[in-house]
Amino acid sequence: MLNTRQRGRLLVFSCLSLIMLACGMFGLGALVLFQHESAAVASAQPANRIVYGLTFMPSGVDPHINASSELTIPLRSVYDTLVYRDPQSKGFVPGLAQDVQVSPDGLVYTFQLKSGVVFHDGTPFDAAAVGATLDRITAPETQSQKALFMLGPYDKYVIVDPLTIQIILKRPHAALLDALAQTYLGIASPKALQEYDRDRYQLHQVGTGPYQMVEYIPGDYMLLRRNPNYTWGPPFYNLSNSTPVEEIEFRFFTDPATRAPALETGAVQIMGEISPLDAQGLARADQFALVPQPIPGMPFQFFFNTNRAPTDNLNLRRALIVATNRVAIVDTIFQQFSPPAYGPLSSVTPFYDGRVKEYYTHDAAAAKRALGALGYTDSDGDQFLDLNGTKLTLIMLVPAWSNAPQIAQK
Repeated sequence: MLNTRQRGRLLVFSCLSLIMLACGMFGLGALVLFQHESAAVASAQPANRIVYGLTFMPSGVDPHINASSELTIPLRSVYDTLVYRDPQSKGFVPGLAQDVQVSPDGLVYTFQLKSGVVFHDGTPFDAAAVGATLDRITAPETQSQKALFMLGPYDKYVIVDPLTIQIILKRPHAALLDALAQTYLGIASPKALQEYDRDRYQLHQVGTGPYQMVEYIPGDYMLLRRNPNYTWGPPFYNLSNSTPVEEIEFRFFTDPATRAPALETGAVQIMGEISPLDAQGLARADQFALVPQPIPGMPFQFFFNTNRAPTDNLNLRRALIVATNRVAIVDTIFQQFSPPAYGPLSSVTPFYDGRVKEYYTHDAAAAKRALGALGYTDSDGDQFLDLNGTKLTLIMLVPAWSNAPQIAQK
């Protein structure tokens, strides 16, 4: 839940990238370059209303159907989940379920649900509502792109009583609680699911969360309004000594050139992504303060095709990784907002092993020797390596909307 601070300024998060980025080597099948961090920009708060700039236009915003991470930003406040992860301890805390018990064999999860919870449309929350959401996600006609797969080896559910439901698995799935804590598995109103078909529901989404969807115009904006009856949220949703934000308007800014100006003119108070150069400019302005926020998880990576030449050669892949100067990329393209990373996960990911930093450090001379040992030389003096007259050429497919094209040229 978003809220204003007592000092009257809203701390707003302006991510340099919502993609989790890192650098390192993963099974020598990927060249990963840098660990990205977000930043927070402080701006004046309009009276109990904020405008949030989303930077990616998802194909749809139905959490049970679509896979975009962008949809979770507004919908996290529309839906509650059975459990939550505490942002500080990272442990699981009660959500719509006040208690969960796992059988010794890991196949049966029994959820004791909270009483007195009501959906935005007035429908009481109960075990049947949880079952309706699970039915929708697992139905073939839903064509779920992510939520279905997050359930893993899901088998069925059993309603024990109106406030008790069991989820039965075909085999143990350690990631189930983590999946159930994410917006993609948010519990929807069974009444709304019946009233609106698969395609229309995204325009009329109904959950039990602290904010309710008022209007969604695809490609334009989504308006949320505070749920005045919300009393069942997790402990970290408490609003002690704070004034709640009454409305949140989400607007799309797909053109990177429009994002910093929107912040500077006050058109938005939060921007989901800005370029490092724009972040530098905002940092010099008195009304903005950038606060780095490390992002855990899987990084942005360049993956090698290990089945095609020349990257089917293990030693060549090793040489390419050693030849990559991560620090230079961070210093130039990312303006030092992102520290280099050296593995498949960012350094703030739980259970991260810092020893990966010792592997494949930048050494241009060693990379040149390794390529020479493979027979690559500059036989014609054009500054490009070749093997028996064939240039060492790598074909890369990179998304135009990210910094990947500039990174690839480094």
